[in-house]
Amino acid sequence: MSEDEGRQAVSYAYHRKIKFAVVTNFKYIRVYHALSNIKNVDKNLLFWLEFKDLEKDFEKLWLLSKESFEKQEINKLLSKKDEKQFVPVDESILYDLLEIRRLLSNDLKKLRMYLTDEKIDESIQILIDRLIFIRSVEDRGLENQNFLLGLVKDSREGRLKKKLWYILQDYFKEFDNNYNSKLFASGSILEDEKNVFFDDSTLEKTIRILYFGEKEQQSRYMFDEIPGDLLGSIYEQYLGVVLRGTEKRVKLESESGKRKKMGIYYTPSYIVDYIVKNTVGEYIKDKTIDEILDVNIVDPACGSGSFLIRAFQEVCNIIEQKLKNGEKAKHPTFKNYEGRLNLAQKNTILSRCIHGVDLDEKAVELSQLNLLLRLLEGETRATRKLLLPNLKDNIKNGNSLIDDSGVAGEKAFNWNAQFPDVFRNGGFDIVIGNPPYNASLNDEEDKLIKNKYAGLRSGDTAEYFFKLSLDISLKAGFVGLIIPKSVAYYERWAGIRQILLKNNRISNIADVGLGFFDVNLEEIIIIIEKDHQKISDYKIKVDRFSDIKRPKDVKTIVMSEPVNFSLMEKNNILIFYPLSKIEQGILNKIDQKSIKVSEVIKEAFRGLYISDKDKEKLKKGQTKFISKEPWIQRYGLKNLTNINIDSKIMDENKVKRVLQKKLIFKVLREKD
Repeated sequence: MSEDEGRQAVSYAYHRKIKFAVVTNFKYIRVYHALSNIKNVDKNLLFWLEFKDLEKDFEKLWLLSKESFEKQEINKLLSKKDEKQFVPVDESILYDLLEIRRLLSNDLKKLRMYLTDEKIDESIQILIDRLIFIRSVEDRGLENQNFLLGLVKDSREGRLKKKLWYILQDYFKEFDNNYNSKLFASGSILEDEKNVFFDDSTLEKTIRILYFGEKEQQSRYMFDEIPGDLLGSIYEQYLGVVLRGTEKRVKLESESGKRKKMGIYYTPSYIVDYIVKNTVGEYIKDKTIDEILDVNIVDPACGSGSFLIRAFQEVCNIIEQKLKNGEKAKHPTFKNYEGRLNLAQKNTILSRCIHGVDLDEKAVELSQLNLLLRLLEGETRATRKLLLPNLKDNIKNGNSLIDDSGVAGEKAFNWNAQFPDVFRNGGFDIVIGNPPYNASLNDEEDKLIKNKYAGLRSGDTAEYFFKLSLDISLKAGFVGLIIPKSVAYYERWAGIRQILLKNNRISNIADVGLGFFDVNLEEIIIIIEKDHQKISDYKIKVDRFSDIKRPKDVKTIVMSEPVNFSLMEKNNILIFYPLSKIEQGILNKIDQKSIKVSEVIKEAFRGLYISDKDKEKLKKGQTKFISKEPWIQRYGLKNLTNINIDSKIMDENKVKRVLQKKLIFKVLREKD
């Protein structure tokens, strides 16, 4: 077996975040780790076996068994050096994209000092998008392999007749003619020759980074092997880094991050899969192909497009299966089926069914890019005979919650005006997504939204987005969102809870627990079927994912039970734990024979949450404070901290509520 075959297997595994790669020709077996994508792949070799020696080396062969992987026995082969050098592909690409952004930013700042940070960032974002698209179509075989790398070589060897930047501009026009997506359209800031220009050396380094990384110690990136959801994860983190300008240069800062301030976090693929399967999949499975093509799906806070990409794939899969089963469609594009959906058919699905909105312009551009790349998956030069769709009418930039230009300015977003065809038919069939949690609002925005959504009291933007999702969906539509678990039981979330329980039919509730790596907050998924007639009682499917107390890339459903809707409705709560019939019976008895806390107290209030960082600033005050440790004992309080609540750091209204007379309850939390 050749070194190239081993390198190809390792590269394939590495780009999919798989730790190990196995290569065999049925004479030899080679086992590699894929923790790195270095050029010298023999350094990744863990062991090799000959088939004639399998009985003698059975212990090594057993390491490839299912049981070995489940017990992580094979991980013992990894040295501490291997694990220390491990940089996952998403972290590697993120690092390289940020390095590219830094290089290009400083180059443009040096050459065009008068440009604002916003103009610099806009120019660089468009250039990076274009280069990633070109690298992706290269690796898919739609353009000459090493097309960009060839330009770098010609530039360094003096074979170009003009500057590399002007050569690239010519090719951008060619790509616009060949692909016709908004991505390469003329008229962008990149075509402003007076204001935007990059040195040859900077462009050469940028292009080489997109092949071999900034350190140039690895095998090339294979953009056709990177899953769409992983690319989305990279972009979400990329968007969290803010460009700050100084007099002569720019620097990139992630301090609290732009996306974090907007309450947005990348959604793991298992969550996206669950929501899409239980909304898009359920809604269209019994429809005809022509009926499916009239279905409108939207993510009102789409980010880099992870939900939309998965929804697009789900629609494609179901239509393709129907075509395989011999179903005929009236739509002319779907008259013929030749073993796979062709580009025209995928084009039609994407442009007719998929929609999104985001407040961040960069997120919108990246969402469009990701969808176009997904559209091109599986295409070759022979099959790509059509131009790509311009997605400007599908994926839009704006403030989903505010339609008043006096408050939101150019970001004001009127849903009826932006999607007139959709709302002529009553709204979207399906609304999916991961809405922003507790996003920062200025005073004007906060006042307008609170008036618009009177009755919702949490103040969390996730609650407003849930109500928006219900408002913009059809009376017979589906809504599937992942939101903070607080919605299930906190008094301040009672408004949206009542709307969900009184006016809608809940089909699924899933307990995800800690769903996001950078959010210390547990979440649940709620799926609404609005088309079912209201009945006095029905069963809600309640699922529980594994590793509730840990954020993980992949979780699986470990428990699933139907729970009576009436149990939730009577108490205005959402039950997110799968309860057996016996447990539900016990709860019913408790409900019938007990006095509720709500009947004897005015309000349930979480208390005053103070971050550890702020707590340090407030110490040595006069007010007793219960820290996060459970120091509430059966007959009193223990180990209280003295803090200063008169500080300007504190919220005056919350302080007033805390100083009122109250009962203190100890919240029991499940042990991990």
